[in-house]
Amino acid sequence: MTSVSHFGEQVFPDPASARARRRGLLGRVVDLFSSIWLGVVLAVLLFLYCTIGSAIPAVRQHPLLEMTEFEWFHWWPFDVLIALFTLNMVVATVRRVPLRLAHLGVWMVHGGIVVLALGSYEYFSTKVEGDTPVFRRRVTIRLPGMDRPTGMVALPGSETRVPSTEGVWRFAVQSTNTAWPILSEPDKGKRAYAVNVLVTPPQGDPFIRLLLDGYPQYTEDILPGKGRAIKTTGKKLVREELSLSLDYEPQDFFYLVKSRALYVRRQGDRVWRQRPIRGLPRYHDRVGSREQVFTAPHFKLPLRAIDLAVPAVDSDDPLREASVRITGYLRYAHMERRWREGGERLNPVVRVRLRVEGHRSVVSDLAAFDRTRKRDEQGLMEFLWLDRADQVKDLPLSSAAKLSIEVPDAKVSLEVPITREKVVGPEGPFTEIEGTPFSYRIRTVQDDLVLPGGRGTVSVAIVDIRTPEGRFTRWVADQPGLSRDLAGDDADGAHGMGGGLTDKLDPRVRMRYVPQRAPILLAGYPGGLHLVVNRTEGKRIDREIEVGEWVEVAPGLSLRAESLLIHAREEIRPFIVPPASRVRDAGETFSMIRLEVADGGERQVRWVP
Repeated sequence: MTSVSHFGEQVFPDPASARARRRGLLGRVVDLFSSIWLGVVLAVLLFLYCTIGSAIPAVRQHPLLEMTEFEWFHWWPFDVLIALFTLNMVVATVRRVPLRLAHLGVWMVHGGIVVLALGSYEYFSTKVEGDTPVFRRRVTIRLPGMDRPTGMVALPGSETRVPSTEGVWRFAVQSTNTAWPILSEPDKGKRAYAVNVLVTPPQGDPFIRLLLDGYPQYTEDILPGKGRAIKTTGKKLVREELSLSLDYEPQDFFYLVKSRALYVRRQGDRVWRQRPIRGLPRYHDRVGSREQVFTAPHFKLPLRAIDLAVPAVDSDDPLREASVRITGYLRYAHMERRWREGGERLNPVVRVRLRVEGHRSVVSDLAAFDRTRKRDEQGLMEFLWLDRADQVKDLPLSSAAKLSIEVPDAKVSLEVPITREKVVGPEGPFTEIEGTPFSYRIRTVQDDLVLPGGRGTVSVAIVDIRTPEGRFTRWVADQPGLSRDLAGDDADGAHGMGGGLTDKLDPRVRMRYVPQRAPILLAGYPGGLHLVVNRTEGKRIDREIEVGEWVEVAPGLSLRAESLLIHAREEIRPFIVPPASRVRDAGETFSMIRLEVADGGERQVRWVP
């Protein structure tokens, strides 16, 4: 078809221009996704995205993102890049590569890339990350009268109690062995998984039942201290009505990695109730105050508060009426005890650093009035508190326990080492004090007894003393002013005490008890600190020391008192482990939350692992 212009000439329209106008925006989009360069750009972007997520975890772990590697590759930017790359590959292949036999290889390669991209999207869209504990076996317990069997996991330390008509049975897994050798025919030489269960019946002596997985015919009992029951009683089983067997331990729950939950139950219940936690961080600590935690000296802790509500979703939640909130999160921490000055009562605590040449130093906090913490874990050091500085002269000359006895009228004095043979009890024989009409008998010793009102500790030796007039008992203290006499049944005439305790000691016999001490003795008093290092042959070091002073107590062994607190108070807080000291593959094993529970007018705050 032709047309006539105003000037009468003929004009022929451009077919390409007409097609372009008809295609419009859609055509431009098709052309864009047919571009090889678009594919190159998308491939480079995908490469960079994957590299950042895998090789530079600090980016996805940024406080604004807090993503795991799985979440990074399931995030919408990754999904968009995969979709665009796949669309580009399909369009470019269809438009630019004719479907011929010569191009079959290209189509296969491009098809494989498309399948890989779609498979990646499907994998990260449907994958569920999590784990569940898998136990090798379960100990199943059956007793007469039980409606159904019960049991426990076959792990050392597992224990349970089972009520019965006879009383309560107690069961505890003592040990397991993955390769127990079988010595009985016809299975001699084979190995089996073995579990030793300590059984304490309601009546009778406890025994151990040996269970072999897959070989119930070899189940037998072992009597502690006597060996196999069959050799003692003639029977393999002590209590034949009791049936123990090893069975599989199925798991009912799969714990999701990317979700968090608070588990709640009443004390004694077996079923936990879950409260899902939304918005809890993963990689960064969240605390609102540095007073809530302990940190290393040079560790900079950024303050970022958090306040997450954790509502109940289960009608059987025991805290459903309470307000539960999370006000802190620590990625890698453990609970630690530290002492601070500022308590209301006298409570001396010294911090000592012990350094062995060529090894790391060890720090110990020694509390003078705490019988369990006045010594270090190795028993090398002990801390005492003295009321006055002049009492240092009474510190022991050796670390061995002893009883000092003096009879002034006869000018007799002796020191009796406190050994197991010397402590004979209330029915043991008396020992004569040669040259005197007196004899003694050491009943028992009791160290580090806490005085009323928390005024310190005292150690005593309880000694019976026989005199010409009768007998009485003396509580011989390591602090002479705390010793007491107690009249015996035949000793009313000794003091006229009438059977009561008195601080009016019989002056004819003087005694002092020196308890066993650690080789390294630190004695604090108002205004100072004294160090005594004892050897079996006597003192090696006996002098005042200053806080912060290094003292060599033995070749290659030095100590330093780093602080001395007089009115110490104990604080228990989480200690944030510096990143350089953390186990790389620990994950969230050492994480914990600061939990606040408010119910009515009561509010409790706890750090929960």
